[in-house]
Amino acid sequence: MSALDAKTIVHKKTNEKLEEMSKWSWNIEDMNYRLSNNIDIPFAHDNILKEFDDLSKIKILKGDIEFEDNLKFDLGNLVVEIFHTEAPHSNDSVLIYVPKDKVLFLGDSISKDYYNNMYYDLEKLNILIKNLESIDFEIGILGHNDPIKKEDLINILKSFL
Repeated sequence: MSALDAKTIVHKKTNEKLEEMSKWSWNIEDMNYRLSNNIDIPFAHDNILKEFDDLSKIKILKGDIEFEDNLKFDLGNLVVEIFHTEAPHSNDSVLIYVPKDKVLFLGDSISKDYYNNMYYDLEKLNILIKNLESIDFEIGILGHNDPIKKEDLINILKSFL
């Protein structure tokens, strides 16, 4: 977020984690310490090292706008809804809905929990599916996949149950 010249919106739980991380030292010794003491995970550790040539340039900021349940923005001729949902990926999963276009951005919400030994919580998945079924969207935008029709997405997710 420090690279953005824009306001950022985050869930309360995200900001809590960012607050914790903002106090961390960013050098290889401290990163290795966090890794060996299970404060951080190999996936995050390895990707940070790939992304940053100079660890001292890492600057963790909290989000500018924090919410807990949901937010709605009227952007003139477009309303955007942002809301927290129970999901397998993390306890701060957020969906973004554009009702006019019937598009739902899901990010990584359907993914495994990297911070919990790649656990895939089927109870949380079931809650997410029920939430998705109640939303009037036609196209889902996932974090790392092509856009998908609502019916196809729900059928795939139900197959995991």
